[in-house]
Amino acid sequence: MSTTNPSFEDALRQAIDHHRARRFHEAEVLYRAILREHPANPDANHNLGLLAVEAGRHAQALPFFRAAAESHPSFPQFRVSLATALLDTGDRAGALQALDDAAAQGVKAEALDVLRQRLGQVGAVDRLMASLQAMVASGQLVEPGTIGNRAQRRAAARQKPAGRRRRS
Repeated sequence: MSTTNPSFEDALRQAIDHHRARRFHEAEVLYRAILREHPANPDANHNLGLLAVEAGRHAQALPFFRAAAESHPSFPQFRVSLATALLDTGDRAGALQALDDAAAQGVKAEALDVLRQRLGQVGAVDRLMASLQAMVASGQLVEPGTIGNRAQRRAAARQKPAGRRRRS
């Protein structure tokens, strides 16, 4: 079966229709059938990756997004989907590499800017968390949940016992 075979095109169109109608099981069955005949088909791979992401299975989407990106390296959506899934699985370095690969393949910078911004924010949050953890470890900050207890102890220590007055 060639990729121009009407039954192939029909199967892909049906899979996409099921996917759009949120009939995910039916879409997955058809995408997998297409991939049995055409393992490198970028549309079926990408859409099967999207199904995995929609089900919250980001790591399972990665091989499908990689296959789509390798089959059609200059198509921005495949690279962006791969980078997003890598970021969602916590692989910041992999996401950056996917974006760099996309840029090297000629993907326009505008398509990558949002993800680069998101990666920058993740990096900033990571740096902030590391700084806060170091400050807690050094005693410069107290652990969350202990602030109220410490403040109460300080306030109690500053209070003067009742009945005693300072003489002037």
